[in-house]
Amino acid sequence: MKFLNQKILYLILTLSVIGMVDSIYLTYEHFKAKNQVICIIFDGCDAVLNSSYSEIFGIPLALLGLLFYLFNIILTLAFLKNIIKPFNIFVVLATFIAFIFSLYLTYLQLMVIKSFCFFCLLSAAIVSVIFFLNLTFYFHTRKSSSVQPPAVLK
Repeated sequence: MKFLNQKILYLILTLSVIGMVDSIYLTYEHFKAKNQVICIIFDGCDAVLNSSYSEIFGIPLALLGLLFYLFNIILTLAFLKNIIKPFNIFVVLATFIAFIFSLYLTYLQLMVIKSFCFFCLLSAAIVSVIFFLNLTFYFHTRKSSSVQPPAVLK
């Protein structure tokens, strides 16, 4: 694996771990009896995390975020350890869906809830960077792949 590719994967892994820690904290706060989140920059964490948009079918969005980051960590480690090959478009599509969903949630904070949660925005930023890194990695490895298309496609 080329150095740049490995660097991108380790960056994805690092961001996924940070996102997972962020999601663990938000999930903990969601299930805690006294739900008062200490917001670092903005003062709207409570409004966002206690809104009707903080759950889907009774499942906290933070828990879904935790599962997404865990999924991303497992796939990235599997690729780094050569357990799965090649880097699948499925990973790019999964992170694209998370990216679009994060944009939607950011829109809700801005236009509907009219409050901002620092930890939620941090997660949205991390998901965005992970998506673009996955996209970059996918096209970079696809370009530099030594696998030739079948003669029929040439």
